[in-house]
Amino acid sequence: MSFPSTLTAAIDGVTEIVSAHLNNLEEKVGVDNSAIASSLDYQLKNASSVDPGHKHTAGAFTGGVIGDVFFKDPADGLWKPAGPDSASLVARTGAQSIAGVKTFTSIPILPASDPIADNEATRKAYVNAQDALKVSKAGDTMSGPLAMGAQNITDVGTLVAATAQLTNPLAVIYGGIGPQSPVRGDILVASNATTLQLLASVAANSVLVSAGVAQVPFWSKVDLRTMVQFVLPAPNGGTGQSSYAVGDLLCASASDSLSKLAAVAVGQVLVSGGVGAAPAWSAAPVLTTSLTVPIIYGSAASGGDLTLHSTSHATKGKIYLGSNSVYDQVSDNLGIGAIAFGTSAAKVLGMGAGTAPTTAPADMAQMWVADINGAAGYAGLHKRTETTNLSEVVPGVVIKTDTGSPANPYEGLMEINTFDSKINMYADAAWRQLATW
Repeated sequence: MSFPSTLTAAIDGVTEIVSAHLNNLEEKVGVDNSAIASSLDYQLKNASSVDPGHKHTAGAFTGGVIGDVFFKDPADGLWKPAGPDSASLVARTGAQSIAGVKTFTSIPILPASDPIADNEATRKAYVNAQDALKVSKAGDTMSGPLAMGAQNITDVGTLVAATAQLTNPLAVIYGGIGPQSPVRGDILVASNATTLQLLASVAANSVLVSAGVAQVPFWSKVDLRTMVQFVLPAPNGGTGQSSYAVGDLLCASASDSLSKLAAVAVGQVLVSGGVGAAPAWSAAPVLTTSLTVPIIYGSAASGGDLTLHSTSHATKGKIYLGSNSVYDQVSDNLGIGAIAFGTSAAKVLGMGAGTAPTTAPADMAQMWVADINGAAGYAGLHKRTETTNLSEVVPGVVIKTDTGSPANPYEGLMEINTFDSKINMYADAAWRQLATW
């Protein structure tokens, strides 16, 4: 309402002075739902007014629900009721999501229960209990088995034997070998896709032999019948030959190779080719040294002949029988105890001075040469017969055609002198006439 602002003649029980004060009061305070913009009632209730003392909007104290807070909305700059989330405030109770980084100046205290969801915070006691079950990066001692869950251990440093022993064998699938008690010389070998076993060592000079694909190998001596794929060459202890014909011989053809010497016709002998040369078969070998054999046969056939020659050349020489006897193929002289003959001798039997036998074996006669009657320089034939068993001089007969007896006679020498017509014998150091005509 509007009070009179000027003096009037109205008689209504209110003086003009009082009316003036009431009008001033309405301007400052106003009546209910005052339209005066400067009045307190307008500023407190009208939505478009701002209380200059409290800076609250007129509508801030209307509306809202229990739990709302009074805040200035940054969207329009007005004060209004809103829930804690809308006002970016943390409520003491109820579920709420907080975005952004929040820095606490004091450690928050959490409930006594342990977390059950992945996004729940937990207490220090729970963290300590879980940490005690984990393996520290350094300096930790495990009190129980560690289950890796099929995960790989990478970047492992040096394991110290005194502190890194395993109670149970480390399986192959985890990078271990399985066996715990190897013996010196044992070899690890896979017996299947997930198992390694120990292959014990054996006697010296055995070799490891494959048993085939996906099979466990084994120790064995080298079986040359089945284990050598290629021909073993001579420098490695082999022959270099892979096949032979019956009768083949092996001989060195070089310092590092062996060659086959094929068999030849029956009866040939192997003859040296000289130092550094291969031998060869020969039907007519030439020996440069002595030959020692118990028996020499000319033929294995009945009635076979043995022919000895001093040389294969047309011009023959001598066949020596030992060192003191000889057969001269040139003159056909035969020497027993003698290797030299008189001038022009041919087909002569020569005997050197010997020693008289002292016995007469049965069914034989013996001949030898000795000084007749012990006279030096008068070597002559002697014989010993089975019956007489005496040293006999084989008498010689000289046929002389001129007068006189021969010079230098020996005991038992006989002379038939056709000129003197008589027969003489040299006996007891003189010629004795036996007959005359």
